[in-house]
Amino acid sequence: MAEAERLAASGWELVGVAPIDSPVGTATGTTAHAMYFRRSITDAAAQAVRDATSQRFDVCLVDVTGGQISVIKEVRELTGLGLAEAKHLVDSVGSTHSGIVVLRSVEETFARYAKEQLEAAGAVVQVSGPS
Repeated sequence: MAEAERLAASGWELVGVAPIDSPVGTATGTTAHAMYFRRSITDAAAQAVRDATSQRFDVCLVDVTGGQISVIKEVRELTGLGLAEAKHLVDSVGSTHSGIVVLRSVEETFARYAKEQLEAAGAVVQVSGPS
């Protein structure tokens, strides 16, 4: 049990104990046990992981002021949509007042990258979040 205490003190947590069938244990009338450990995570680290995964953003196409073809190309590149779907998405931008969501629930760095790329192509972009 001293080994288990040493592991617990060094950042490991006990997650399970299971009996092991062994010839020595059977002969002596005792049962050996295997202890399963995993690396424990501190509360601060767990909160940091939750915060990082909860910071998600939406990228909205508000208007197309430049060349529509270059915006369609960029939408295809960022989303993986086909030509017809990307064209339909870009064509429908003018029909809404709040814009069209091009990317939903993406990480902040990718949302910034997408905004820069779309603006360089001639689009007016709004990033909203965290969602």
